[in-house]
Amino acid sequence: MRSHYPLVFFNACRPAGEIDWFGESLGWAPQFLQAGAGAFIGTLWAVRSESALEFADAFYDSLIAEELSLGEASLAARQAISGQHGDPSWLTYAVYGSPATYSPHHRAS
Repeated sequence: MRSHYPLVFFNACRPAGEIDWFGESLGWAPQFLQAGAGAFIGTLWAVRSESALEFADAFYDSLIAEELSLGEASLAARQAISGQHGDPSWLTYAVYGSPATYSPHHRAS
């Protein structure tokens, strides 16, 4: 992975049950980052399938089609699902990586 520094998007509806995967040294985020991932996105608790799909769609649309940075794309995705009938899924997404990172398709101005 180190030669490409990929983005790992772990969009599981039930990521960890009672285990804190993201806070532990053996969790998914630290393991992928240590293996060479450039960034990691995952959920801290269970999310609704609908919300997970909508977050992913909004995130990738913002990152690739709109060419926003990692931080801007994650904010846009959070905003896209934040008002859904009291569903707090928009709060669960954790982003590990530089918020200024751009997609591979980003064109310098």
